[in-house]
This record gives sequence, structure tokens and C-alpha cells, in this order.
Amino acid sequence: MLESVVFVFRSEDAARATSADGATGFVVEIQAPLRPAGTRYVVTCQHVVQDKDVYVRFNARDRRGLIVHCISQRHWHAHPNGDDISVALVDADLYSSTVRAIPWPNGVATRKAVRSWNVGIGDDVFMLGRFLAHSAALRNQPIARFGHIAMMPDEPVHDGRGLKVEAYLVEMLSRSGFSGSPVVVHMPAGSYRGDGRMIPFYQQNFTLLGMDVGHKELRPGEHTGMSIVTPAWKIHEALENAGVSGVL
Repeated sequence: MLESVVFVFRSEDAARATSADGATGFVVEIQAPLRPAGTRYVVTCQHVVQDKDVYVRFNARDRRGLIVHCISQRHWHAHPNGDDISVALVDADLYSSTVRAIPWPNGVATRKAVRSWNVGIGDDVFMLGRFLAHSAALRNQPIARFGHIAMMPDEPVHDGRGLKVEAYLVEMLSRSGFSGSPVVVHMPAGSYRGDGRMIPFYQQNFTLLGMDVGHKELRPGEHTGMSIVTPAWKIHEALENAGVSGVL
């Protein structure tokens, strides 16, 4: 999961100097038959890339150095219904730069998986993103923040743009720089799922729940400690808009 994370900047100079701005993204790898196996996309928030070219910073596979790649605004595919999601195809020449990619859809919490595993309030989650207070220049070094699902996406919530969206609320602090972070739900080995079933002792489940798109505020600047997390199936709708076939 850590190695799927990329950092997003407004300029090449900012990316190379690790300036204290920008955001987070992550890479997913499409599995057949959704599209030719191995196709990769960068996923981040629409508000991060809207109306601008951005520079995505990848760690080199040999664990030495960085690769900075410009993705122009015309190559980003936004969610068709206005959710705060955007995806862009990764140039095949960059495949050697990303060590890992989250498998899609097998590595994500689909609607079916959420029902099947009784994912709900209180489940452990973590997100991996860019911590602007610590900006390493030699490598992308995402940090982890931990929390719990506080509300399921049963009713729309207002996001940071003031729009109603389908989203989880997660009790986990999100700050500037974490927009676009992958959010993962963890179901530990041996844990009961609230419906009489138990995760086998030989198995731990780490599944992409969705993406951090911001945080709830009572008033501007008044943080509630609640992160807004768009579900994985909404990300899939953006991928479909980019040409990936299949239904989650």
C-alpha cells in the first residue's frame, strides 16, 4: 500500500524541491477483463487537478531517486457526476517507477464486499498520504494516519466544495496534503464481523475502502476530526468514464 502512493505538485520545480504544497495520489492496476491486464491509472481528487497541469512524483523502482512526470489537464478524467475524483492513465514508460499498484477490482471494498464482510461503524481504517510538515527530498515518504469508520455512506454528506456526495465519514484527522490519499479498512485475523463470522487466524484483510477527499468543518477553519472518504465504487465510476469496463 505504501508503495502505491504518489505525490502531486503544481510545478516540476515544486516537485523536485519538495515545496510545502500539493497533495497525494495512488496507483491502481486494472485486472482483466476490465481492460488489458496491467493497465495502470493514477487516482486523486478532482479539486487537486482541476483546470491545471500537475506534476506527479514517483519513486524509482531501484529505491534510488525520483521520477517527475507531467500529466496535463486534458488527460485527467473526472467523475461523470461531479464527485471529487479524477483519474489519469499512467504512461507505460513509467511502469518501472512504481514498485506496487493496488489491484483493481480485487483489492478494493466493492459494494458486494462491504455487504459480504459486514464492514461498518467502528472498523479500523488507515490512510497513507503526504505530510506537509515533513517533506523528504530524496523519496516520497507517505505517513499513515489511523482511525475508525464513523458513518456509512447511506445518506449524502456535504464535501469541502459544498456539494452533496456519497461518502463515508471516518474519525481520522485529514490535513492539507492528504487529499487523494488511499484509505484502507483493516479486518484483523481472528476478529468477528458482527454477524457470527470470524476472519480466519491465517488471514488478514487490508482492503481499499476509498479515497480521502477532505475533512468536515463546522465553520471555516473549525476542524471536526472527521475525514470525508469517497467509496471505492465511486472511484470505479471515474475509471469507467476513462474507458475501464465493468461494474463494482
